[in-house]
Amino acid sequence: MSATSHALANGSRRRWLYCLVLLASLVAAAFFLSSYLQERALRTLPYGFKKFSMSDPLPACARWKDHMPASRDPAAYHLYIEARKVWRSKIDAERERRYDAIYDALQINPDLKLNRLDQVLPLPPAPLPKWSGVDSAVKPESNGRPT
Repeated sequence: MSATSHALANGSRRRWLYCLVLLASLVAAAFFLSSYLQERALRTLPYGFKKFSMSDPLPACARWKDHMPASRDPAAYHLYIEARKVWRSKIDAERERRYDAIYDALQINPDLKLNRLDQVLPLPPAPLPKWSGVDSAVKPESNGRPT
């Protein structure tokens, strides 16, 4: 090989090396730019939201207490308290015992299907029917394949 062809081969190799380095630099820059843009997208708020500061004035929905009357109407408050007492008195000891039994059964088997619960434990003030335990609230499975 002559000196000229050897110099051309070195120059060609050098250009290819420069092209590879440039290509690797572009790939690395694209990777880091993509990572940066993803991180920035996670940190920005979606359209319609705005940043707030604790020193900003409260929005209208947070000022509901400003519109409440300064004092309660004693008659309305008394009526409310009496209604709560009546509702609490409807949950008698028998209902509480049944609620506890059903709670314990569901703790043992969370997938228990209580298909007849409204028949054996109706809401107050309905009278309670006969109770033979949690089994009376569970609908028996057919003899077919279990589901």
